[in-house]
Amino acid sequence: MVFAVFVMLYTFISTIFYVAQVDLVRAAFDTRADRYAANAIVDGVVNGLAIVTQLFLTSRVAERWGLVVLLAIMPAFMIFAFFALSAFPVLMMILGLQVVRRAGNYAMTRPGREMLWTVVDRDRKYKAKSVIDGPVYRGADLVNIWIENGLRSAGFGLAQIALVGAGVAALWTGTAIYLGKTAEKRKSENPEGAA
Repeated sequence: MVFAVFVMLYTFISTIFYVAQVDLVRAAFDTRADRYAANAIVDGVVNGLAIVTQLFLTSRVAERWGLVVLLAIMPAFMIFAFFALSAFPVLMMILGLQVVRRAGNYAMTRPGREMLWTVVDRDRKYKAKSVIDGPVYRGADLVNIWIENGLRSAGFGLAQIALVGAGVAALWTGTAIYLGKTAEKRKSENPEGAA
């Protein structure tokens, strides 16, 4: 259940950033080709940074500081990111934060999330993982866009939505710490693994 909450909070963060990026890129560039080019540059930088981080940093973070830090580093960063976005809701800010957010999620959060499954017995893993990776993830995407639209309808601008995001990121950080500690405790109780 806590794992599902972790994924739902993650998707809320992603939704806010995705919508903000779309809006700011659309406002900054007149043509679809220019928008595609800007987004392609962001994607290229994200992929390069994620690969380098996974190759040289992810395993070191996991070994040195454990699963708690691996899971919580990006949620904690997102608290800062949302405050920065609230103070400066401009294109370059969202693009820079989006690069760090997405690369960090690919290189840190996702591997940490997959490592959580190593302390769960095989039967529970395959039953829960398919539900969390499918309906929970996609359902949260849908609900989160409704929440985003509701906030906008209530008169919230990007700066105010970013402050809501900071609160969600704080909850996400707490959930990450709880999941990491629980997994590390299970691992210490069963060092042979759950498989």
